Amino acid sequence: MPRIVANDQIRKLIKSISSNLIRAQKEESNRTDRTIRNNYLDKASADSVYLAKILLEIGELEESSKYFLSAAYSYEKVGACNQSMACYDKLLELGVDEFIDKAKDGLNRLTSFKRDEIDITSKEGKINALDFLIWKYYGATTTKAKVYFSEEFDLEISTASIRSYAHELNERKRVIIWGGPQGREYHIYPNMADLATRTRHYGKSSLFEGSIESRITEEFNINFNRLSYNKELFIINKFIKPKMIMAVNVEGFVRNLNKFNENGFLIKAKGVLRRFADLQSSGYELSSDVQANDYKIHTNDKLDVIDSKILLDGLTGEVIYESATAGDN
Repeated sequence: MPRIVANDQIRKLIKSISSNLIRAQKEESNRTDRTIRNNYLDKASADSVYLAKILLEIGELEESSKYFLSAAYSYEKVGACNQSMACYDKLLELGVDEFIDKAKDGLNRLTSFKRDEIDITSKEGKINALDFLIWKYYGATTTKAKVYFSEEFDLEISTASIRSYAHELNERKRVIIWGGPQGREYHIYPNMADLATRTRHYGKSSLFEGSIESRITEEFNINFNRLSYNKELFIINKFIKPKMIMAVNVEGFVRNLNKFNENGFLIKAKGVLRRFADLQSSGYELSSDVQANDYKIHTNDKLDVIDSKILLDGLTGEVIYESATAGDN
């Protein structure tokens, strides 16, 4: 790959991707249990998406597309439909000619996928069934997931098994968990942060985690004719690429001033995924002296926004704020 700007992060990702793909290939002969193979493929796919995003940031459009396509194929192979569809969507968005037909074909296959095609007789099938349910309902507790298994698959499954499968999906970066262990319920949510693109999920609620990088409220002017809520705005990163904007109720901010003033404070936020443009429609407009490019991902894309309803300490899992409208989404 002669045109790629070499750095340690890129080298490490390429090495990790290659290593996991080789390990997955060695597991192909084990047809009775696909869990190990699929674990390697999920890891390779997650790294491929992350690498593709890095390459996109440095202008390597074609190389980025190659890694998005590789991730799409691997995700599709393991049955991670939402992650695979996001990769194909991203390829269409980027518009590199040689990848467009492949992306369209992939989306055609996945949109015709039926729930009944999941083999729930195997452990891996049950893992994918839980993944299917979490993305269909945009989250569930272990108790609710047990009900969904019965309703959707006519399958009685223990909450202990659901916790085990949720942990596996969390390790593979396909879901994110709040709660547990020690007998407490898991709250399981789709991991939207690591998707190649989140375009199919705007307006949906999920859980996001990252670290506070900076407060950016003062970079926006407030249009009081449009103002629909009173928020503080932050950039969060660490686990998220590209970065995201987190909108926090002023009350939640004031109650946790010490935490928000802590450099790199780890946080989990349950909230609704919004577009950057939704900030403007809600009364927050970038100040004229702020470079719009600071919030740009690629071409005209801007950073996504988490309109948070519940905030948790990222280390302890303790709820540090819950808005009055937390149950609305």
